[in-house]
Amino acid sequence: MNAPEHLTAPAAGVTAGRPPAAAAPPDWATRNQQWLMRRLAQFRARLDRWPAAGDGQPPPRPLRRSTAGRPGFEPALWTLAQRFGLSPFEQDTLLLAAGYELDQALRQSLARQAGGSPARPSFGLALALLPQAHWDALGPQAPLRHWQLLHLAGDRPLSEAALSVDERVLHALTGVAAFDTRLAGLARPWPAAAGTEALAPSPALVRARQALAAGGPPALLLLPDAAPGALAQPLASRLDQAAAGLQACGLAAVHLRARDLPEAPAERALLARLLDREALLRQAAVLLETSAEPGAGAPPASNARLAAWLDELRSPVLLLGPASRELLGALHHHRPLLLELPAPAAARVSAHRAEADPALRRARAQFQLTDAQVASALATLDLTEAEPGPTLPEPRHCPVWAGLRRAARGGLDHLARRIESTTGPDDLVLPKAQTQQLAEIVRHLQQRERVLVDWGFGRASSRGLGLCALFAGESGTGKTLAAEAIAQAAGLDLYAIDLAGVVSKYIGETEKNLARVFDAAEASGAVLLFDEADALFGKRSEVKDSHDRYANIEVAYLLQRVESYRGLAVLTTNLKSALDRAFLRRIRFVVQFPFPDAAARAAIWLRQWPEGAPVDDLDVAALARLNLSGGNIRSVALNAAFRAADAGGRITQALVLEAAHAELAKLVRPLPAGGPR
Repeated sequence: MNAPEHLTAPAAGVTAGRPPAAAAPPDWATRNQQWLMRRLAQFRARLDRWPAAGDGQPPPRPLRRSTAGRPGFEPALWTLAQRFGLSPFEQDTLLLAAGYELDQALRQSLARQAGGSPARPSFGLALALLPQAHWDALGPQAPLRHWQLLHLAGDRPLSEAALSVDERVLHALTGVAAFDTRLAGLARPWPAAAGTEALAPSPALVRARQALAAGGPPALLLLPDAAPGALAQPLASRLDQAAAGLQACGLAAVHLRARDLPEAPAERALLARLLDREALLRQAAVLLETSAEPGAGAPPASNARLAAWLDELRSPVLLLGPASRELLGALHHHRPLLLELPAPAAARVSAHRAEADPALRRARAQFQLTDAQVASALATLDLTEAEPGPTLPEPRHCPVWAGLRRAARGGLDHLARRIESTTGPDDLVLPKAQTQQLAEIVRHLQQRERVLVDWGFGRASSRGLGLCALFAGESGTGKTLAAEAIAQAAGLDLYAIDLAGVVSKYIGETEKNLARVFDAAEASGAVLLFDEADALFGKRSEVKDSHDRYANIEVAYLLQRVESYRGLAVLTTNLKSALDRAFLRRIRFVVQFPFPDAAARAAIWLRQWPEGAPVDDLDVAALARLNLSGGNIRSVALNAAFRAADAGGRITQALVLEAAHAELAKLVRPLPAGGPR
């Protein structure tokens, strides 16, 4: 007797004569979703069978919690129950409130119980419907309300109040990655830097992990002070290293700056509770940044206020910044614990090369990059294993310097205009005094690390260490060209700040726009060019109305940022007297660009003609008698070249004079007596 066809034919995807392949087991997210749906189906079935309240029916039996056939699986609800200390009844109450959001059929069952109108589950319903009920589950200090896992809607009596699950908790129940929206702008997850490996389990990390796992008061993790003479790490690198250390201790990191703590006590208390909840959900520590970085703006919180806020936290805290005796002495609940972090491999490679290679040491001091960024930049240059090279006199000729300079640009290209130029100091035509001043600015940029770090001039205070130069003079006298020459000689990028994109008529927006520019520029140490700076750095006026007050705040903010900026800020102006006098104390160099005399104009004329240009013999002495600045001379030479190209001939004296006459007419200047014809 032949077997039925459906028993002999191979199933889809199975080759005849071979056993069917085992189906891949579902992942955790799928199993968690299936588990939630089964539990909500049990709730729905119980609701559909549940009689009206007060009919004398016996209390319902406990729901099944077995995971038979699913070894090693734990649903998200059970993880939350363990972390927040939820009883079985509190778990079911939380799941019932979440089911209103997740299951349409459950919503319909709830509506039928409410007489046909949509209704969220109430605490009274949970008490009557769910097993092992206890009234204190919805007390203000009980987990459901203390951790804001559930919210009570409306002003009805407690037993009739509608229950809604918190959005962040709902995402956690369903296994969706999320972050509390109420923490946005104050805190953020800080993952270990991409491309960096986990720290090796050193004895110090093992001791820290054991201390964290032992329980008891929450730990206040402190990082050891940097070794004397060590290069200062950029903030992003220290944050990455701290996050890697927490990861080695089994904790994620949630970053918060002490200066961002709210002023109102109630807001600080709410922030502490939400941070604690986020830390429990993520198994994280609070990475608290207390150091005041140069140009950060607001000072860090006071020791007393910070200690009072820390006492409200129940999460472990890693303090990134100095821990004063006053702060540690004012703490009551946290126990200090030193966290010694071994350097990751990228940092060890960079540190070794920084010691052995002077060129890399200079580049690391100039460009504030994380260890991972340095290692990545070196890898692109194929120099990670290269032998140390000599100190180069001009960093712009060093491939290591150029590679780190490109890596440090970051988001500055989106906030300002980068000026690409090959102009060097030798291309400028200036009197001796101005030439020496520009050379002094270049020396300050090139020797900054030696003076401030090696010789210790920057240890006492970071205030007043910014380098700012004012270039004053008529239009076309070479102010912007001089900024290009300085950036080229120092091997730095030059960015022109677009005032139209910075200045805003709305109160506070100008400061925010400038903060974004300066923050992005800090890592690169670029040269910032504020052209026509008198429009932005004008004099502060007497306060007569709110507009004057906020305008003065803008100028005061600029004074602070310019003074603390670690790079060079160049301000150019045609009207020096329009600048605020307070700037003069903060400006290290004031260079007055004079209108060029006849000898200077002759030198400028000679520099205008490229080697390949078809130029006839020109009477440079006659052209030098024209009352034109360097910028105007450049325009005349370019216009004459276009006239010659259009005529198909050479650049002659006549064509240059035609272009010069047009330029003078544009400037409303007469031809000089006895000038060229």
